[in-house]
Amino acid sequence: DENDLLNGVGAGTIGNPNLKWEEQETANIGLDARLFNNTVSITADVFRKQTKNLLIQPQAPGIIGVGAPGAASPFINAGTVQNQGVEFMIAYDDNFSDDFRFNVSFNATYLENEVTSLNGRDVPPGGEFG
Repeated sequence: DENDLLNGVGAGTIGNPNLKWEEQETANIGLDARLFNNTVSITADVFRKQTKNLLIQPQAPGIIGVGAPGAASPFINAGTVQNQGVEFMIAYDDNFSDDFRFNVSFNATYLENEVTSLNGRDVPPGGEFG
């Protein structure tokens, strides 16, 4: 009968046989110091992290079937991202009496994020019908 419902199965996500593992390289150099009878502490860190074969799930045109509820576009290796920066903290902590303790700290971070490679792939804007 034309009003009968039919059951079926469909793939929710399209696979990508060319997918690679994300790779990360991390470097961190730090300095910790306590001065003046341990009342002043100073911490400084310089860091760098590079992520290669970054995994993303780009929007894809609905015409390929990934716009349906429960469906998703395949993951791809999109490129390389580099994060680097400096963190600095200085703190003061002292007991002035048995009933009074004072603590104050200041920290600052400088961070640069840069996409260094896109692997030559174009990601379609929008990715849906319309």
